Amino acid sequence: MAGGVFGPAAEGGGSIVANQNNGAVALRRVICFRNAKEIGDYIGEHERAIPKLVIDEGLPAWKRRGDGAWRALDWHCDMWLLQQAAKYTPQAGADAARETSVNS
Repeated sequence: MAGGVFGPAAEGGGSIVANQNNGAVALRRVICFRNAKEIGDYIGEHERAIPKLVIDEGLPAWKRRGDGAWRALDWHCDMWLLQQAAKYTPQAGADAARETSVNS
């Protein structure tokens, strides 16, 4: 395993990222992801999918001055993941259909 992200840190927010190198694991607190790989690891997507997710799905990531590495705040990604779950889970669709039929 090259690395992984482990949810909100116990204190002070941020996320704990584990980097494994030769069997040793180093943990560090992350608030702002510094590249597409870190963002992708956190949200469970391939790093090449980040630009498309920004454009098509509203992933809250940016590039400084429009170039360079992708950046994203961990809590923005958390909120986006919750929105995606609500948007794409079967229960969310059933609830939306029910609301439409009640309001008609």
